Amino acid sequence: MKNLFNLSIVALALTLNACGGSKGEGEGNGTDSTNVAAGAEVNLEGMKEHDLSGAGLNATIMVADETGPSGAPFPVKDSTIIDGISWQVNVGEKFSIVLEEADGTGKYVAAEKKRLVETGIYDLKYEVDQPNYILYEASLKGGAGSKPFYHVFGVVKLEGKDFTIKSNPAGEFNKGQAEKMLKTIQALQKKA
Repeated sequence: MKNLFNLSIVALALTLNACGGSKGEGEGNGTDSTNVAAGAEVNLEGMKEHDLSGAGLNATIMVADETGPSGAPFPVKDSTIIDGISWQVNVGEKFSIVLEEADGTGKYVAAEKKRLVETGIYDLKYEVDQPNYILYEASLKGGAGSKPFYHVFGVVKLEGKDFTIKSNPAGEFNKGQAEKMLKTIQALQKKA
């Protein structure tokens, strides 16, 4: 619990490996690892490394390498939403991830997909649908005059604990922005 409270800055990233036990397919072998199959490469163009050890988490993530109107890079801003449970990481206005310690029940991605359907608000299209993470397009049912937006959701195991990571639910991201957040999930890893 002490480690959890020491986490004050946790940035985007997702890498599913939920706890062992009766987890969903693809979730959890009890080890800390990345969310991509061994040997697979993640194209990290347009991304930069962000160290989470200052937040008490022995991990690094990749975040969008965004620049402001002046050409200077946007700083990475971390903030604790709920002490020791949830953190938000922002880079400019177009990259925002929320990382939360999970409850240990497993099947997090399946539960998120079920929750999305049960809202009854959105037409959903999964652009990426993997056991450990998803990238989806959502639009209001029946069109309702709005453009579609994109979000990501995934699970990662770090320091023996399950964490869900998702794009900020309040954001309406385009596909390119969501793809960068998905790279964060895929590239999250324990520091050597």
